[in-house]
Amino acid sequence: MDVRPATLADVDRIAAVHRLSRADYYGSSPDDNDGREAMWTHCLSEPSRVTYVAEMSGCVEAVMSALRSVDPDAAFELTAIYVHPARFGEGIGSRLYQVFDDGRGDDEIAVLEVWEGNRRAVDFYERRGWMRAQTTRPGPQDIPFVTYRLEARRAL
Repeated sequence: MDVRPATLADVDRIAAVHRLSRADYYGSSPDDNDGREAMWTHCLSEPSRVTYVAEMSGCVEAVMSALRSVDPDAAFELTAIYVHPARFGEGIGSRLYQVFDDGRGDDEIAVLEVWEGNRRAVDFYERRGWMRAQTTRPGPQDIPFVTYRLEARRAL
């Protein structure tokens, strides 16, 4: 498996992985007309965003994206780790998570939002020390999205 920075040439495959991963944890069918290609094209053009893909045999199998605010007091936000469902349990998400964590400064707090119904993701982050914050917002199936926070390494 190779991990590398994402490029605009990856947009269609990133969107497909995102779509399939979401459909798996929501228990729904993927929607090919959901605008994910446009969303990822926009994301890859943001200068404050870092996005990496994991590929096997030249095929994108997972994506990680994070956003660093221009505000020095803001947290480093992990906005996405999506793995193709056929690759769940192979360590690809962990590998991409390590890229995120390696890019986080020792004094930098991190935040993310996860759908509480996605137990695989919730367990993944909690095993890595993320703590549930008070912030939630409505989500699908009356299950909220929950904010998680990871303290700065020097604060630990």
